[in-house]
Amino acid sequence: MNRILKEICALPTSPYREHRVMEYIQRFALRNGLAFQQDRHGNCLVTVRPGKTRWVMVAHMDHPGLIAGEQLPRGLQKASFRGYVLANHMRQAPVVFFSGRKQIRGRIVRAIANERGAATEVHVRLDRPVAPGACGMFDLEVAKESRGVVHSRALDDLAGAAAALQALVNARKQTSGAPAAALFTRAEEDGFVGASP
Repeated sequence: MNRILKEICALPTSPYREHRVMEYIQRFALRNGLAFQQDRHGNCLVTVRPGKTRWVMVAHMDHPGLIAGEQLPRGLQKASFRGYVLANHMRQAPVVFFSGRKQIRGRIVRAIANERGAATEVHVRLDRPVAPGACGMFDLEVAKESRGVVHSRALDDLAGAAAALQALVNARKQTSGAPAAALFTRAEEDGFVGASP
């Protein structure tokens, strides 16, 4: 399995909580001699051979996920859900929240849907409470390869981000070639917010 893919898929991310992925991309760019820029919204542009004409790859840094909210009675915690997953698919789903470097596990006990049936809010029973604003994800395999197929909790679109970073490293090794870049956007799962003008 590609090292970049394995590393980036291990990072917690959800819409508006892409900070660990942003930090990874910035460190990666600096370590590999690539130009790095970030706009005021947190979208990242990584470039090899900057110039007027360039090939631009695009990937988003988030994955459908949770943002911890207030604590509820009976050991439950409310969380908003960002992304599109039908609420009836989420009941009893295992989740993990990230508080600093700690991982707090739990299970969804209730999913509240919008008029289209998509989850917008969940109630979670956790091992212990987490601070409001903490990033949460489905508690699935971080990254594993089996028979040439990669399984991970967040391939959409961290696999695209890993592929774009690898392509830029490959382009940098070429002695000639057109300028190339990768644009990494935020909050795609919440309506392409990071890509909005």
